[in-house]
Amino acid sequence: MAENGGVNVSERALVSFSIGLKYKDVVWYNVVAMDACHLLLGRPWRYDRRVVHDGWTNSYSFMFKNVKIVLVPNRKSEKPISMGGETKLLSLARFEEEVDESQLVYVLIGKEVAAEVSVPTTAAPVVAEFVDIFPNELPYGLPPLRDIQHGIDLERGAVLPTHYRMSLRQHEELRR
Repeated sequence: MAENGGVNVSERALVSFSIGLKYKDVVWYNVVAMDACHLLLGRPWRYDRRVVHDGWTNSYSFMFKNVKIVLVPNRKSEKPISMGGETKLLSLARFEEEVDESQLVYVLIGKEVAAEVSVPTTAAPVVAEFVDIFPNELPYGLPPLRDIQHGIDLERGAVLPTHYRMSLRQHEELRR
């Protein structure tokens, strides 16, 4: 990354790609350092090809060599995993708004990599002192995702009472 928070573009590349059997095209891409890549067709490509988005079917259509090309989402439907807590995801509509407002889109794809874990020399005496507390084998990675076990349904627009403005009896009831 550059000092100003941007990404250093090392070079540009003319990439040839195809979607299906009928659509083959070439697009200029900026090359940046990253561990993985995907082909992102952003606003400049949509503008150059006069792409029309159909929000109802969530499809993109355009004419290419006098043939109408329609791009539709994958038909694979994965069951969403409920993790609870705060989510940091954008809806498709919000993502498309962000793409339309900006000429540049960054993609981050996480990839889990197995790493060798070694105990630092400064921590080795502490680990040796409490060897009976640490298990012999630690599970690799994070624990599996679980569904919400306890959920509280609140009425829309309801305001939770502040505990310092309650009588002692009401406060005890709220704590239960």
